[in-house]
Amino acid sequence: MSKDGAFHFPVFHRDHPCLDSSPAAAHAASVSDAGTVIADDKIHKGKYLMAISLGTPAVFNLVAIDTGSTLSWVPCRRCQIFCHHQVSEAGRIFDPENSTTYRHIGCSNEGCIDLHHDNGVPYGCIEESDTCLYLVRYGSSQYSVGKLGTDRLALGDNYTVSGGFIFGCSEDDGFKGYEAGVIGFGNKTYSYFNHAEACHPVDPGVDPSSYTRQMMIVDSGTDETFLQPPILYSFDDAMTAAMRDKGYSRGYDDDVEVCFKSASGGKVEWRDLRMVEMKFIRATMKLLPENVFHQRSADQICLAFQPDTAGVQGVQILGNKALRSFRVVYDLQKMTIGFQARAC
Repeated sequence: MSKDGAFHFPVFHRDHPCLDSSPAAAHAASVSDAGTVIADDKIHKGKYLMAISLGTPAVFNLVAIDTGSTLSWVPCRRCQIFCHHQVSEAGRIFDPENSTTYRHIGCSNEGCIDLHHDNGVPYGCIEESDTCLYLVRYGSSQYSVGKLGTDRLALGDNYTVSGGFIFGCSEDDGFKGYEAGVIGFGNKTYSYFNHAEACHPVDPGVDPSSYTRQMMIVDSGTDETFLQPPILYSFDDAMTAAMRDKGYSRGYDDDVEVCFKSASGGKVEWRDLRMVEMKFIRATMKLLPENVFHQRSADQICLAFQPDTAGVQGVQILGNKALRSFRVVYDLQKMTIGFQARAC
């Protein structure tokens, strides 16, 4: 923790140069190692990951950072219905019965009431044990259901961030990842930042006043960037014309993705591709080709941008492909967000 009260911890994307592509590179045993990474590409794909420790004694878990949601959760031992496969490199499955500091959250607890209100769930409780139940759904149709509890959360060299961290003990999920679960960086009362000692709430989205028409959410848990259809279609037209000049033809076999193929059948020349600027009132983000496109095959690339109708209609999202190699700063005191290109 810095003198200004800010937490610093390593976050890795699958294409980050710190990631070792060697299958032997798995260092999950040491949370204190700032270079702790997991080499299995299945875990890294399209996500940013964070190493945490839960409970007493501490249990290491590798979780996906999601700035677009608030509730954190991990699968728990004695899964009641179905829980996704958590690979060994992502840590052991958390068992609340083995933690001396785990406590369930009661049905009348403020955190339980707030969670139900925020998620549109009128009621969820096991009355016999006074245990709050939770349900969280994501725009990708993934979900997690279980019991709400609190326990000790630690980072780095066993540094306790919170002695009463609220999280979900998942007993049923439709999660497509192989990591342990999710840590939510949203701004509700039960968020990670609200329960981190010496921290203040953080707004994960862009200040509405900095965008002329509609708020845009910065969501590390979403790969693509979703825009209003009129903006996306204009962008599509401009990019199609620019790519045509570079010797690429646009494909029309996909209703959602905008893809281009080399007319000569040769490999994609990334250095020859165009940059894109996203202009906000207070800043302009200059996106390099690797932030604009993703590669589908040796001779075909697709835009990392889609209409919001392909995600959550009416919600614009700045996804993590557009933010590769950017340092993203959340200023908790000023409630602002900043970007620095090529800084990590």
